[in-house]
Amino acid sequence: FNIIPEDIFNMDQTALYFETPAKKKIDFKGSKLVATKKDGISCKQRFTAAITINADGKLLNSFLIFKGLLFIYLFLKIKIGTPNKKIEKSIKSYEKINLLCTVQKNAWMDEKKMQEWLENFYIPYTRENIRHKLLILDSYAVHKNYLSRLEINNTHVLFIPSHLTPFLQPLGTSKVNFNN
Repeated sequence: FNIIPEDIFNMDQTALYFETPAKKKIDFKGSKLVATKKDGISCKQRFTAAITINADGKLLNSFLIFKGLLFIYLFLKIKIGTPNKKIEKSIKSYEKINLLCTVQKNAWMDEKKMQEWLENFYIPYTRENIRHKLLILDSYAVHKNYLSRLEINNTHVLFIPSHLTPFLQPLGTSKVNFNN
């Protein structure tokens, strides 16, 4: 197909935590107790970042999936029970800074969120381009349900076999630091 690097994409999702516990603590030599301070959010509270990059090294908009009520409370300062329209409007405001944000019960990339990523992110980004494109994805089951939709967009999909993504997936093997 003679696909150029600009048209080769890799998307991967990763869990990120609101609070990362320190790996090292510093105190005076010989100290028996080292005081640490947390900001009150459990280390278990996380969100999912779907990162997309092309073979030219261009990092595209990030797609963030937050756990519904936690995201609403912590970041949007909206009272629990606020109608969904207000939540959706607040989330859309993040699009101005190249972040596409959404919520899901467990902050996971499920079938609905995969479709949202395709319809609101990947397809609009590549729609004008009629050349052949390659999208590299891991073998996560929800990725496999949209092949026909991608074929319409002239996108060929390459699935990396299970258990080989740490070695073969570009975002898994590259120096991309998700914590920045």
